[in-house]
Amino acid sequence: MDTEKIIKVLLSGAINYPVISDWGGCINKLPTLIVDPGQTTEAVRLLSTPNSIAIDEFTKEDRIRDILSTRRSSCVIIPYSGQKGDKIIRVICSLIRTREISALPILITEKPFVEDPEGLQFFIFISGKMSGITIDWSMVVPPVGSLPVVREKYMESVATAENNEEGFWIAAACFMFPRIGRTHEYELILETAKQMVETDENCRETDDLSEEFIEVLNKWQNETRFNSVYELPYLEKTAIANIEGSVFYDAEHLYIPEILFKEICKQLLSYVPIGVLKHRISEDGILKVDKSGGYTVKRTYYNEAEDRLTMRVMRFDRSRTNELGEMDFVTACEMRKEIHI
Repeated sequence: MDTEKIIKVLLSGAINYPVISDWGGCINKLPTLIVDPGQTTEAVRLLSTPNSIAIDEFTKEDRIRDILSTRRSSCVIIPYSGQKGDKIIRVICSLIRTREISALPILITEKPFVEDPEGLQFFIFISGKMSGITIDWSMVVPPVGSLPVVREKYMESVATAENNEEGFWIAAACFMFPRIGRTHEYELILETAKQMVETDENCRETDDLSEEFIEVLNKWQNETRFNSVYELPYLEKTAIANIEGSVFYDAEHLYIPEILFKEICKQLLSYVPIGVLKHRISEDGILKVDKSGGYTVKRTYYNEAEDRLTMRVMRFDRSRTNELGEMDFVTACEMRKEIHI
């Protein structure tokens, strides 16, 4: 999903919250924005409007209740590290479910995994850097006198909503119709709202994700006739010239650049956030994390002049990437290289 469109839907939900609520729209879960490491500040920037307010997980319960019940047309931004446990999440979710809020709370976290057995949170995923993005938040505020048009679009679009979350975010998208009009851009905004709901549902169903990843990896190498595999640590010029499009290996591991990993997993990533996929396959021992828990590692290699160089790659347990009864990934690629298929 497009980051700019996700932010616009979130801002529209916040700014237009009182009207959506008056029309019967509501949320049952705390919107939780999961961003890449180091991107919290940028997410706060993009969600900030003249009427926004930021609080943190150390804010007292009475203060949280006061802010969420008295502010209107406002985004209440909560950067979250988990240092104080999940108390703030439970406090806000209680207010949401008892309909005691008039502003939209949005939790922002860099934790790449989902732990929500009670279904308290609505997960929204943004991948990549946001520093180059700017949002004209006025685009989500309909012109004076246009609410009847918005309501008509809302009633038309919400009829197919399967739950409160889907209905609410569809409503948020509808508020942009007067500014955008019946255009392809509006359809993409509406589709983004629906995809947010689908992603929240899909990110919780990860039991078979590791098996799916192994299947996708091997299917990809067969269908693309992939053979750009190179043994470390000594690399030839051909390999060094195409590091981002190659797979490297040693006796125990496969090393895949992240850009190639995303290409391989394009089908999976159409319905599962990359952070969820990485977490699941690392949890199952397929993807090996570094000492700090990061999903990429620095790997040393040498060029033909024996200069010592490094690349940043994702490290996989080689023995875990093969489908049962099938040929080893590297062996298949090397054989293909030898016979020039």
